[in-house]
Amino acid sequence: MPAGGLAASSLAGARDWLLRYPYGCLEQRASRAAGLADAALWQALIDALPAYVDRDGLAQFFPVRDGREPAGSETLTAWLLMTARETGLPMPAPLRDALLGGLAAWVEGRAHREGWALRADRSAR
Repeated sequence: MPAGGLAASSLAGARDWLLRYPYGCLEQRASRAAGLADAALWQALIDALPAYVDRDGLAQFFPVRDGREPAGSETLTAWLLMTARETGLPMPAPLRDALLGGLAAWVEGRAHREGWALRADRSAR
C-alpha cells in the first residue's frame, strides 16, 4: 500500500467504503485507520488499546471485561504489531513491548486459549 494509504492510490472506491465503514471491533478500527492512513484514527485506537489488552498481554477484539477469562488473540496481536510497522503508524514502546510479551507468553505456553480452533495450538507454537 502506498505511504498515503488508499487516499494516495487509485482505489478511491475502497477509500470511500472505509470512510463509511460502520463496524468497530479493534481489528476493524485498526484496518480503517491504516487503510485511510489516518493518524487521528490511529491515535484514538492507540489511546484505547490498553482497554483491549488482556492480563496475558494479548489484544482482544473487544474491551476486556472484569471477571472474564482472557480472550486475547495471538493472531490479532501479531497483526496489530505488523500493521503498525508496515504502515509506519506509531506504536508506543511500552504498548509494543506489552504486546510482544503477550506473544512470547503464548509461544512459551504460558498463555493458553480455548477457542474455535479445530485442533490444539501447541504444534503451531
